Amino acid sequence: MTESDTAKHAVLVQNLSADVTKQTLLDFFSFCGDISIIKLRRAQGATAEGAGDDGAALEALVQFSTAAAQKTALVLDSATIKKRRVKIRGVDPGVAEAFVDEVEHGVPEAAAGTVADGPDRHSDRVGQLRDEFGNLVHRASSTWHDFDEQHRISERARDLGEVTRRKTQQINEQYRISDRAREGWSTAKQKSHELDERWRVSERARQGWGSLKSSISKLVHGDERSGPSSSAGPDSPAPTT
Repeated sequence: MTESDTAKHAVLVQNLSADVTKQTLLDFFSFCGDISIIKLRRAQGATAEGAGDDGAALEALVQFSTAAAQKTALVLDSATIKKRRVKIRGVDPGVAEAFVDEVEHGVPEAAAGTVADGPDRHSDRVGQLRDEFGNLVHRASSTWHDFDEQHRISERARDLGEVTRRKTQQINEQYRISDRAREGWSTAKQKSHELDERWRVSERARQGWGSLKSSISKLVHGDERSGPSSSAGPDSPAPTT
């Protein structure tokens, strides 16, 4: 794969702290996929957000072997590296090829594609991912809190619930819905009891159920008493005395 091909799958990482090394970036992006080249330089333009007293900040170009690895890396935009939130975005191949590696410390470019797969490295990466997820959840929660305070969503929801409760109570008091429901249920029970006493529905139902059980019992016990001899045909010889 030529450098021009690899440049198609590069990302630009901005707002890095001055103590970030190529090894730091290699560890951070290793789970995204194979890394071909890592270049590091002083940040261009204005002082980066969160920089030290001297305003020192770095930016890096990380080139991956595949487009899938690049897309995975772009998902990490706004993640935290060395206690600083970084910006991760795609770059044009021309910009990637023109990126000059100015910082020498860290792993050499030739070693960038060689990532150790030991358990310690994976354990460290899992811990980093857990921290990143926690940071994302915290930022989402803070964003919702700010949005809620700005638009008073929770307060309006509580007000709407209270208004609905009051309206329901007013309608109930005005039309006596609860009282009428209780009266209707009481009347229905009374009518049912009167019909039952008049037509003896419950008593007849008990008698019918008793008759049905008795009939079933006779059928079952009658079959048991008949035994296998009852199945003899008309041509069977009569018993001799």
